[in-house]
Amino acid sequence: ASISSFLLAAVMIFIVLQAHRCGIDPDNVAPPIAGMLGDFCTLGVISAIATGLYDQGLDGWMLQLVIVLLYIIVAVVCAVISWGNKHVYIVLKESWTPVVLSMFISS
Repeated sequence: ASISSFLLAAVMIFIVLQAHRCGIDPDNVAPPIAGMLGDFCTLGVISAIATGLYDQGLDGWMLQLVIVLLYIIVAVVCAVISWGNKHVYIVLKESWTPVVLSMFISS
């Protein structure tokens, strides 16, 4: 999902720059394209990654473990950085449940 978010952001930046270059208001062009591309890009990237990992089967267990550990490390690093931010600290301390639940619902 993070790879697809990066690709979507790059595509949207390109679309906004091209719309601005052509004299079209990017606010009228970007939202509908972002809605469509978000689903399309995410499904495509997740499908490609899942197919690659599935094709490796049990032989690719090390790569799968590395991917999971990498995401755990990134999550811990982000939590530690956020813990030091006084504006975000209250969310991490008291309000994380609705944030995490809404993230799961939106995914």
